[in-house]
Amino acid sequence: MSKPDASINERGDSPLKPADEAAAWYARHGSEQELSPTETQEWEEWMSQPANSSAYARVIKLMSRLGEAPTPPLRSAAEVRGDRTGLPRGWLWPGRAALITAAACAIGALAWVGVSVLRSRHAASDEYVTAPAQHRQILLEDGSAVSLGGDSAIRLLYSDSQRSVLLERGEALFKVAHHPGRPFTVLAGGGRITALGTSFDVRVHSSQVLVGVTDGTVEVVPRDSGTQPGSPGMRLDKGQQIGFDFRGDTTALNRADTESIVAWTQGSITYRDRPLQEVIEDVQRYIPRRIQLDPAAAQVRFSGIFVEHDAAGWLELLPRVLPVEVTSQQNGIRIRLR
Repeated sequence: MSKPDASINERGDSPLKPADEAAAWYARHGSEQELSPTETQEWEEWMSQPANSSAYARVIKLMSRLGEAPTPPLRSAAEVRGDRTGLPRGWLWPGRAALITAAACAIGALAWVGVSVLRSRHAASDEYVTAPAQHRQILLEDGSAVSLGGDSAIRLLYSDSQRSVLLERGEALFKVAHHPGRPFTVLAGGGRITALGTSFDVRVHSSQVLVGVTDGTVEVVPRDSGTQPGSPGMRLDKGQQIGFDFRGDTTALNRADTESIVAWTQGSITYRDRPLQEVIEDVQRYIPRRIQLDPAAAQVRFSGIFVEHDAAGWLELLPRVLPVEVTSQQNGIRIRLR
């Protein structure tokens, strides 16, 4: 599906309204096929218009409400056959012309919005969660997109003046739609990451939060008290990565391959001299059994690749590259120094 034509409708005589274009874009985003680079650019340009973004937000809310609506009860066999004796008193059986008109309207509406909305990624809730080993793609009402990693959770804190997302755990890749005057901010580990028209990744560990920029620029405030939301922070550009802990202390600003930053969305994570504690926390998000890492092994350094779909196999091979023992127990898996 190409971009909805804003200059001509199906009859070729009048422009489409924002609401009609919003419905078409909703159906396109709900389909199984990803947007092409050209379509993505067209989508961002369309969403940059306030009237369009408002119309899209209304479509999201409408479809969410429809999804929550109870299923109407099926009519009896007598009602289906048109047997007046089976119809409620005062109910008039419509003529054939009326039935055909109603059916045509319903089919036309479904064809326009698209059957794919039934598979839409949108949810009525403002919280999105993934199970272990599950990835999830989420399109927000402002046009921004979020990719959630395994065992991750975000909560939306949207208002008319700002867009805030709380990353409660796990990892998320954010592709932010530009809206002047309505900043997009991710809250994680006591810090704040504000997009300046960009795409960036945030990963939460027990010891630190890791931020990597794949496009554009972000501003990172490692310790956000919430009392001065406009306080300046550090600027990260494309290909830069930084970590900060819950005290607000930061690591050195590093250069990072943008492909490696988002490699997890394709099923793998690359590590270079990272503590085993951090690595195992990522592995835990892709395996159902609980992993117990002895404190003595937490700071052992690891360099290598973790393949998400084979977490169990990766654990079996770990003793070949590190001085650790991996044993299977009744209550999970234990890793300790040899």
